[in-house]
Amino acid sequence: MGPTNKCATDELQMLGRRDYDLSYSWPTDIPNQQLQSTAVQFISTAKLQFQPPLNQPLPTIPTKTNLSSKQNLALHIILHHHSQKTTAQPLRMIIQGTTGIGKSFLIDYIRQKLNIFGTNTTNTLFVLAPTGIAAYNIQGTTIHAGLRIPIKEMHPLIGKALFTFQECFRHVKYLLIDEMSFLGPKLLLKIDSCLRQAFPDKQHEPFGGLSIILVGDLGQLPPVMDKPAYASHSTTLNLCRSFTIVVTLHTIFRQQGSSVKQQQFRSMLQNIRDAQPNKHDWQMLMNQTNTNFTLLQQNEFNSSIHLFATNSSTMLHNKRMLKALNLPIALSIARIAQQTNSEYDNNEQLPLELLLCENQ
Repeated sequence: MGPTNKCATDELQMLGRRDYDLSYSWPTDIPNQQLQSTAVQFISTAKLQFQPPLNQPLPTIPTKTNLSSKQNLALHIILHHHSQKTTAQPLRMIIQGTTGIGKSFLIDYIRQKLNIFGTNTTNTLFVLAPTGIAAYNIQGTTIHAGLRIPIKEMHPLIGKALFTFQECFRHVKYLLIDEMSFLGPKLLLKIDSCLRQAFPDKQHEPFGGLSIILVGDLGQLPPVMDKPAYASHSTTLNLCRSFTIVVTLHTIFRQQGSSVKQQQFRSMLQNIRDAQPNKHDWQMLMNQTNTNFTLLQQNEFNSSIHLFATNSSTMLHNKRMLKALNLPIALSIARIAQQTNSEYDNNEQLPLELLLCENQ
């Protein structure tokens, strides 16, 4: 099922170390040591001073938008809560639904409506997502970056870092988190802890007294190396129980059409989502495998985006594609690879080796 440029795995391990790579006339204008040190210092300083992009350009949404009845209901609940100002209890709301029912569009619409109440420099709504791609798709920020959550051990913010963090949230009234199925007990507790720091006046309240809107589908990807937030110990379970309003979206916008094939495709997606695929669904998928395609048809997918279950499979595919370029490849080895294990632990999961190819 992989790409057509078949090659042994050990050949791929030699990329960047082949005679072909080593004998290539690579550019010699390498930055001097002083410039390298300046770059490292700049990156370290930028990380400490990073502020989430709370006020970034938003997509233009038509004034007259054909929202579904449930989308309108969700929007009405949020706007009605905001109109109550300080008299209302924090809104704890879940907007759920399968793929293609317009969750991302609704997020943009909610953001546009809520941020009308902000200013040129402040926003009322802060949008987060678990991964970089998910955050990019909704023009938000990752949970870890936006809430200053480190990848490894977590410590309370102090001093200037704490002051800057609190300033970022001073005008925020609502926190919206997309792809809620990614939230496990560990991450949910970290979010709760960070928000209690962001709002010290309400540090004894769940999520620092902030209104939280969770969006997503619990039938999609589960938390990484964790269990669902609702299947946890009492502390996290109490946080989950604070979400008392749930709106379920049903109208599918992405896979529309009334033909037999379109209906079958929608049915297959729903069955797979519910973990109840039938024989017809299986046959429909098997008709799209390489064994049913000609070599010419298979080659059309070589440059397509491939999805894999593990990082190792992804790396293997990327190396195969690099080798298929038939161009010299440079190997860059991180300095930390030469150091002790204790220092290696601080690499923030960055790769120790990087393969580079000119003009690619």
